[in-house]
Amino acid sequence: MNKSRAREQLAFIKQVIDDIRDTLRNNGLNYIVWGSNILLGNTWMIVLACGWWAGTVALFFIPTYSSPILICIMVLIFEIIPGIIFYTTWKNKQKKR
Repeated sequence: MNKSRAREQLAFIKQVIDDIRDTLRNNGLNYIVWGSNILLGNTWMIVLACGWWAGTVALFFIPTYSSPILICIMVLIFEIIPGIIFYTTWKNKQKKR
């Protein structure tokens, strides 16, 4: 009975990690589309997209239990820090008006 419960939990963990990988893959594509020079005028957004793609590829080669650490680092580098930069840029433009 314990082994079947452990298998169910492991299958659930694998499914969650696969869902996270799919989300990260889609984030990279979104950055390429929305971050292109035509839409936002920020070419460095392409670098963020490449970072998401590289991180997703790295997730395939890292053992299952250390994947959440890499995901946390990627969210910090590719989501939170650029968000702060966008916010401060927007705030400075609002002050100039």
